Amino acid sequence: MGINGVYAAGPLWVGVAYEKHDDYNPSATTTIGPGASQYSGGSDDNITVGAGYTFAGTFNIRASYSKSTYEPLNSGDTEVKGYAAYADWQIAGPHALHFAYITVDDVSGSALVPVGVYSAPGSSTGGDVTTLAYSFDFSKRTQIFFAYNQMKNDTNAKFSQGVVSASLGGKQKSIGLGVKHSF
Repeated sequence: MGINGVYAAGPLWVGVAYEKHDDYNPSATTTIGPGASQYSGGSDDNITVGAGYTFAGTFNIRASYSKSTYEPLNSGDTEVKGYAAYADWQIAGPHALHFAYITVDDVSGSALVPVGVYSAPGSSTGGDVTTLAYSFDFSKRTQIFFAYNQMKNDTNAKFSQGVVSASLGGKQKSIGLGVKHSF
């Protein structure tokens, strides 16, 4: 079940979303103890709040807060909070800069198992991602972009940027070059 709402007026927008799953079973589950099988059941919910403002049509800032609560074993819970800030600056003509900073607080709660990509509750289980990108619009439909990302895990976290798995406390950096064409 999920519901969301957005209010937009001129340069301002504000949004809120809520989602709940019963009988939750993520694809990246973890075994509990030697010889145990993947858990099933449990539930999760999430609330996300975001806001943004565009200044003079050329500079856009946005921020969001997200809180997810998981009950992986039908007893005990895992809570994950995250924050994000984004900025886009249409410098001049076809040139733009984009910035993002995303952070996940330490995982908290009373559950003793990890859930998906999140470590079991404890200290130093958060992480940060910073992104800086440049884009150039060849036309209204075609854009190229160059991006640099850096992910930094806390000592007991192992978030990944997707393709390569991360080690506890590890860092990952990526550089991307892409073309986006809208049909």
